[in-house]
Amino acid sequence: MLFPRSFPSREDAVTSHRRTRPADGDLRLPMSADIVHGRGSRPCAPTRNRDAKAESDVDVGNHAIFAPVPPNSSVAKETRPNSESCSSGPVILAFGRDLFLRTTILILVLVLHVSCFLVEARTPGPGVRGTTPCGRYSLPADVLKKPLRFAGEVVPIQRPDVADRIRNELNFLLLDARSALTSWINQTQQFAWIFEEVLKRDGVPQDFLLFAPVLSGLSLQAAPRVSGAGWWGLDKPCDSNEGVTMSVDAWHDDRLDLELSAACFASRIKRIRKDLGHESWLMAAAAYVTATKTVAEREKQWKSQSFWDIPLPDNAEELVVRWIAFAIIFAHLRDYGLNAADTPPLIFDNVTGIALAKDLPVAEIARMTDTPPRKILELNPKLKPSVGKFPAKVKGRNMAHSIHTPRGKGWVLVNKLKASGYLAQKP
Repeated sequence: MLFPRSFPSREDAVTSHRRTRPADGDLRLPMSADIVHGRGSRPCAPTRNRDAKAESDVDVGNHAIFAPVPPNSSVAKETRPNSESCSSGPVILAFGRDLFLRTTILILVLVLHVSCFLVEARTPGPGVRGTTPCGRYSLPADVLKKPLRFAGEVVPIQRPDVADRIRNELNFLLLDARSALTSWINQTQQFAWIFEEVLKRDGVPQDFLLFAPVLSGLSLQAAPRVSGAGWWGLDKPCDSNEGVTMSVDAWHDDRLDLELSAACFASRIKRIRKDLGHESWLMAAAAYVTATKTVAEREKQWKSQSFWDIPLPDNAEELVVRWIAFAIIFAHLRDYGLNAADTPPLIFDNVTGIALAKDLPVAEIARMTDTPPRKILELNPKLKPSVGKFPAKVKGRNMAHSIHTPRGKGWVLVNKLKASGYLAQKP
């Protein structure tokens, strides 16, 4: 606050205050010393008549009053408005305009960057290329240099639209679904040997080993068969007409049994391929996800039997292409920075033909084999945890069970079941 050289009396101050009350149109307001000296960030206030006496601000309590200052004093000279001190307005405008431009450019860059991850390649019809993706990962060079054989047929990966579709799903798995992808890899390493034996026995390409995790509940955006269950998304259990006898009831669901469900899938995918009337396993897989009738109608409409030339329902296109992308990643784990743990295969003893004299709880199996109950359920996924037992009879009919135990514990279980009176007859 700027003080005059001689402080006026209270009477003079009050008189001065009354005398210098702003006239009509006079916008003069008390200002701080910084603004008077031209250093403030606000524009200067309009001034009174130049012939009027210079005034200074004096604080008295909580009130600001005007005190007269001699015209020739240094204070009076300092309080004269300087035109240069009023230049803060244009400076502020220039700074605001520069800030607006910078903000606009930043927003545009962010929008373009985010859009790269939202673009998805779509193929509306035969021969039409989809949108080129902005994905971070590319297809391996060795995959692009030679014809890609998959599920018994050649994938035309040299076609730009085909490469784009596979690259999109590859980036989806590596960027958006990386945690689920790691789970797929680990579980595939665990169960592959079981599925491999079944598929090889039934004449189904080994590439379908990697179709199971894509069909399971880990399929993320593209939902599997709505009512499906288990690794293979079975909508209902197979029956004897399909070569595999399965059942679902209050205590178990055979669709969750690893071996039985794989055998059921193999039987159905072969039948679908036969019903379509041609050799394409990819089209059979698309029909398995949707319906045989839907795929047959699309083939007739587009006069083609190639998966890459026919627009199919979204879930079929996404899951089949994702299956191929997963296979490429699985064969190039190090190239994509995936140091997956060397998950050991799931090895267990399979005790078959167990006829029970009384119901056998999972907790009792765990006690006899010195194994946690959760591990017994993991080895026997067909059991429903809410029931948690192998029944001796179902609807009055004696049951013969297959029980999986940890490796080396199969005969331990048999001997203890016999000693405890659980066996109706020897296995």
